[in-house]
Amino acid sequence: METTDLILRTMAATQLLFLALVLVRRARTFPALRYAAFLPLGLAAFAATSAPGAQLGLLAAPLTLLCVANPVWFWILTEALFDDDFRLELRHVAALAAMMALGTWHELVLPFPPQGPAHWLYLAAAVGFLALAVVRVVRGKGGDLIESRRRWRGGFVAAVSAYGAIALALMAAYGGQLPSEIALLNIALLFVVALVASVLLPGPVAPTVAKIALPPPGGHTRPKPVDDALLRQVRDAMEVKRLYCDENLTVAALARSLGSQEYLVRRAINGGLGYRNFNEFLHHYRLTEAAARLHSQSHLPILSIALDVGYGSIGPFNRAFRRRFGVTPSEYRTQPTATATVSASA
Repeated sequence: METTDLILRTMAATQLLFLALVLVRRARTFPALRYAAFLPLGLAAFAATSAPGAQLGLLAAPLTLLCVANPVWFWILTEALFDDDFRLELRHVAALAAMMALGTWHELVLPFPPQGPAHWLYLAAAVGFLALAVVRVVRGKGGDLIESRRRWRGGFVAAVSAYGAIALALMAAYGGQLPSEIALLNIALLFVVALVASVLLPGPVAPTVAKIALPPPGGHTRPKPVDDALLRQVRDAMEVKRLYCDENLTVAALARSLGSQEYLVRRAINGGLGYRNFNEFLHHYRLTEAAARLHSQSHLPILSIALDVGYGSIGPFNRAFRRRFGVTPSEYRTQPTATATVSASA
């Protein structure tokens, strides 16, 4: 068994490292995949550190840091894949640091096999980040305008939920210490998944990855023909009726107001106007009006303008405004009108 275990772990780790290289290369085209490369690296580290009787010496600490952070990298990857506006933020870095500290303490300080409150705290943190990833995918589905990506969301949630349920059931059944046969089966599964991903990612699945993870140049694309009459209705609803001023406007609500079906409205906004996300679509109209009113109605408080154009509070408005214009609403208001107009059209 020890020889079989060593061979299988070596094969899995090697294949996972190769997959990481493939992901790094594909990240030049699909930027979201730069975060995916950390997952196979962490899993390769797991294959090494979880080996029975492993004597890693000075490599123990860095390999442990890699593998214990996997739940956080998975959460980050999920946001990067399914959120077109994703940016690595301080909260992500803080989560990585906290998980690395907790995981290193769990793996290198606690006696083996780990147990007690500290052990369950670590497991709860790992499960928590997987749950955050699932919640993020579910919550973003309503505003997603990419049909293929909406379908992937459902499969993603089902796969992660099933894996989590099986893992928790096994942990509960064996008191946190899995039998060697199950551990070996897990390593074999890692090898198979890494092998399949390494073969498929550069070729057959690349177009699918592009639809899900790659915003088109300039943020615009026309994936499918759309109903021109419906597209005119959508424009009229936003530009004349100003439905975007409704804080609670959703794709479903817009479809009802137009007497159309939700999927057709999604297709019109995505295929006809090039938006990948409904929130991005709303931000365009809301921020365009807000930017104009910051100068033309300089006597009005910024909060009043934010509420009038459809934002429920000042926080989301400030974040969206700064992301689009590079300055806060207050700073924008103090700019000369000509300069503000140039920055708004950039």
